[in-house]
Amino acid sequence: MADYIFTKTKTIKREMFGKIIQLFTSAGWTDVSSNPTTDFVVLHSKGESGTKDLFIQIRPTNVANINNIETTDFNVISYRFIEGYVAGVDGASGTFTRTTTEVWNALHIVPTPVTTVTSADIELTYFYHVNKNRLIMAIETPASTSYAPTLFYLGL
Repeated sequence: MADYIFTKTKTIKREMFGKIIQLFTSAGWTDVSSNPTTDFVVLHSKGESGTKDLFIQIRPTNVANINNIETTDFNVISYRFIEGYVAGVDGASGTFTRTTTEVWNALHIVPTPVTTVTSADIELTYFYHVNKNRLIMAIETPASTSYAPTLFYLGL
């Protein structure tokens, strides 16, 4: 078992989705989406071994594809794991390979009910470890919010 070193930093909530994507890409994942409007962000990695085909489709909205965390005070983004993705020509939707039962999963940036809002400018402290296999992240809100920390693991 490997030891993981976590990095601590801060950002405001409206920037957290972009920070997550930036962390993945800085660790070697590639956004292969040919049409972000319909396909959202499609992250791909060959994994630490170089022999995997890992895909995560992720968007800044909740599972109903509403309430964008970057432009509203809502707290939920969504993701799903897909088997594969073939990009279309630039600007055209790609083709997804996934089981028909693969649904969008909610990822609560602030641990609130889906309909609860917190300021988009709330400062979040987050701790992360990321590589070509996955992202592990813990997010803390200011003590004044009384919300518990969030911990999630995306990937292999």
